[in-house]
Amino acid sequence: MQFQLTEFLTVTMAALSLPARNKGSDIIHTTDIAFEFEGSNKLLDLFDPALLPMIYRAAVNEDELKQQTLEGVERVSDFPMLRSASIKMPMLLALEYAGYTMIVDRGLGETVPGSNIQVDEINVKRIRVWCKEGGSIKGSMHLQSRNVSDSQVGQLRSFLKLQTQLKLLAPQVRQASVEGAGGKALDDELAGKPAATPAAPAAKTAAAKKTTGKTLKERQADARAAATEAFAGGGTRDKAAA
Repeated sequence: MQFQLTEFLTVTMAALSLPARNKGSDIIHTTDIAFEFEGSNKLLDLFDPALLPMIYRAAVNEDELKQQTLEGVERVSDFPMLRSASIKMPMLLALEYAGYTMIVDRGLGETVPGSNIQVDEINVKRIRVWCKEGGSIKGSMHLQSRNVSDSQVGQLRSFLKLQTQLKLLAPQVRQASVEGAGGKALDDELAGKPAATPAAPAAKTAAAKKTTGKTLKERQADARAAATEAFAGGGTRDKAAA
């Protein structure tokens, strides 16, 4: 399962910085954004489906079940109990992603073309989660890119310390449909298939068609007959020369 946020997630922009790093004689400018989010522990499934059952369990005894049915308290999760209090929070997930597309809703809705902030080639790093008793979590992630324009930086700054809506779309490895011979070769390469061999000459193709449908023994018999005929022809030519 590949991590992505295909639906808008409510987040808070916790920080935005513009670090510059030296790479030889060049200066590389990037934009770093820290987002925080909160919600049900079901959000853990977005990153790794194994996390939720590993960290949480269902309520089993009477006291735990009562906590889930308190009047006026919304039931957050079917797995509200932490399995262990020995895990230090927050947990840093060993997950990093590259080449994502970030979409930030500016509050105008997706019905207005070009209203959202969209940035490609986003790297997602330092994903941390605080797992809480009761089935809720708090998380944070850092997004980094060199493709944020000056105008987009200004737009993003307006959301600093405020809530907004975030999408993160995974990179597309290949197009849905690729036409032409070159596209077919690319499809085969991405699928790990061996490259197609060049087409055989017309004569070889015709010879191959003759053997189509024959068994292995029949093809071997044909080969022996051809060899015998060639040998006999060579002997006749030798006698004529003598």
